Amino acid sequence: MNQKIIIGITVFLGTALLVAVLTWNGPVEPKNTDSSSVISQENGVQVIHILARGGFTPRIVNAKAGVETKLEVETKGTYDCSASLNIPKLGIQEILSRTGTKSFNIPAQEKGAVIEGTCAMGMYGFTLSFS
Repeated sequence: MNQKIIIGITVFLGTALLVAVLTWNGPVEPKNTDSSSVISQENGVQVIHILARGGFTPRIVNAKAGVETKLEVETKGTYDCSASLNIPKLGIQEILSRTGTKSFNIPAQEKGAVIEGTCAMGMYGFTLSFS
């Protein structure tokens, strides 16, 4: 094989490995979290807590209809597109800090209402279902 081709392949693979190491966020929390573990009550307000890192956890939350809701989106060293939050139904387009928690107020939703959120690219998503 031509020495220039071998050098080119080596440089390409080395660069790909370096990019993978530099962009890796570490282990991602499980995606199938029971939604009851992310919902709490504070002063009559339903609080839903979602982690944005390598996607959204949990991806599906079954919330109570008819009550005011606060959505908390937490980031923990998030450097992927899930730090860019888009919730069209609520008019939310937000770039989240790399680490921290951002809260969004959601008015009481009717039974059967669904609110969907995604990253800016539409690659990762989550669903809030109200029943």
